[in-house]
Amino acid sequence: MPELRRNKPHGPGCKCPEGGYTPGCYHHDPALASVRRENARKGGHQKVYNRRSRESAKDKKHLRELAKKVELGEFDTEKLKAIKGAYDTVTTYLRIESEDYRQYVLVPELLEHENDNP
Repeated sequence: MPELRRNKPHGPGCKCPEGGYTPGCYHHDPALASVRRENARKGGHQKVYNRRSRESAKDKKHLRELAKKVELGEFDTEKLKAIKGAYDTVTTYLRIESEDYRQYVLVPELLEHENDNP
């Protein structure tokens, strides 16, 4: 049986036999169909994470710039405390959201996958 070989941007493609599958192949193994469906349903969440990382870096840079202005006497200390408090609140919320995602989405998926492939 010929193999499926397609050129992919990051290396050679799938090596499953044409019309068949190799156990453990993410794209073709029927045992992983539920994982593929769930990942397709959630599509694009990685992009959200990357965007949040960039936003976080911008926020840190902004706080450093404000702190420098405070040192130079160009910005009110009380305003900086209020801004930092707001950033801390957002950071706490994002941490809780991330922990919830891990606990209620990722862990059940992994357990389901383990049960599908003992």
